[in-house]
Amino acid sequence: MRDKLTVLTTTNFVPSCPSTALVRSVIENFNRKFGVAEYDHLIFYDRPKQPCDDDERYLENLVLLDRDYPSRISVFTSRFVGLRGGWLELIARTRTPYFLFLEHDWHFTDASLPSLETLVDAMDRYSWINYVRFNKMAATLDCWGDWDKHHDPETDVEGVALTRIWSWSNNPHLGRTSVVAERCGPAVSRQPFIGAVEPEWRGWPCGVEGVICDLIAADIRKLGRDDAHRRWGTYFVGERGSGPTVHHVCGRSFRV
Repeated sequence: MRDKLTVLTTTNFVPSCPSTALVRSVIENFNRKFGVAEYDHLIFYDRPKQPCDDDERYLENLVLLDRDYPSRISVFTSRFVGLRGGWLELIARTRTPYFLFLEHDWHFTDASLPSLETLVDAMDRYSWINYVRFNKMAATLDCWGDWDKHHDPETDVEGVALTRIWSWSNNPHLGRTSVVAERCGPAVSRQPFIGAVEPEWRGWPCGVEGVICDLIAADIRKLGRDDAHRRWGTYFVGERGSGPTVHHVCGRSFRV
């Protein structure tokens, strides 16, 4: 798996710092869920605007994670650059064909999921699969509302149930590194704070998600839904109506 997939985690200063209990819970939940342990794990720490002793201690504790897990953990940092800055740094440093983006406060649920090997194999076999999301809500259009307007079953992929979507979320997901780095990275760099799917959302500070959703929406208008999807290859794991596969722990309320 190490030569195929890198796990990417962004973290920031939260009330439980300088403890790394939150990040540890994410690593251990991920390892249990997928039965993996040896992989490259890149962690980016977006440090607070004002330095403090606990900030320094948290960084030191993050570096020490590498000695406690079989995965090879590398820590990178900058001060006050937001999730956008961390995302760009991690994508640029990824050397494997695929990555799994997993922020520091998301856990996988007990819902059944394909193995990582199965999902990576599907991305190997079908070059148009570029993004595979794990849903935080039940996979119904009623739950998602206007944000995610279409869910279509994928009939051209064998061996794993995937559903076609026309959206992008930073919730835990697998990505094809080359496509994300070459197509999404420059757009995110040019538009650091503003992105919107609908005009009434204009001003929503989503430095990654909204920018990419805008790109997808522009291709839908230009190419139509089918051709836009073949270009972007965005999916969620499972069939329409399936339950949540991840849940948000919320770093702001997490306590040791």
